[in-house]
Amino acid sequence: MRFHIAAILGVCLISAQATAADYGNQDSSLSFHPFVSLNAGYNKLEVNQDYRATAITEEGRLYDFSYYELSNSGSELWSSIAVGADFNNYPLELRISYGTTSSEQPDYVDTFEIDTINEVATVVERYNFNQKYDLDIFSITGVLELSRHCDRACMYLLGGYSFGQLDWSYTVNEFYAGGSYSGSKKFSKSYVHVGAGIRYNVTDSLRMSAEYMLHNIGKVGEYDVTDYDRIEFDLKNLDIWQAGVSYTF
Repeated sequence: MRFHIAAILGVCLISAQATAADYGNQDSSLSFHPFVSLNAGYNKLEVNQDYRATAITEEGRLYDFSYYELSNSGSELWSSIAVGADFNNYPLELRISYGTTSSEQPDYVDTFEIDTINEVATVVERYNFNQKYDLDIFSITGVLELSRHCDRACMYLLGGYSFGQLDWSYTVNEFYAGGSYSGSKKFSKSYVHVGAGIRYNVTDSLRMSAEYMLHNIGKVGEYDVTDYDRIEFDLKNLDIWQAGVSYTF
């Protein structure tokens, strides 16, 4: 996915200069100036994992139940690139962007020895359980400026549609008689995002911005451990804070 998105944005960037010459100085109501922006910041992503299994009752009926839940949350670095169009006669922008983040989160899986008389559980063995997340997001975003003429500083609202791909992998070391186990899966999800920002025009071509965006991703899918056991993934909300610089052609 990263290669395809980079290729698309590269083509848009190369054609931006020609697009500016064609559309930037026309009297048409839809005339615009293309721009390119680079952004960096951090994000907070909460990943919930629901470990579920299917069992059979004494009557022979199947039922589904959750036996363990794991939640990981942390702040990671975020970077993105965008190309877009700033419409001359309207307080609107339209942009296409690609952003990426990654996280590696160590966890532990414990086995217990239970003293039924004293009702005390003692950890007898702990296994190192490492998980890695790589999240790539491709977005189409509309920007509504809160002032019709943003000559110097401007606040704006934004919203749009995103397609995200999560690459997840795990490794459990020295598990079950010293063996190591690993697995991976890719999850894809389309969803909406909203946000707000502020922009400052340093010159007619150079501008700086700061934004907050909320990506409402939600449940993305499940990973089958066995025929009767699975892990359901819920990404909840992805909060992004980013600052960047843009060049308008």
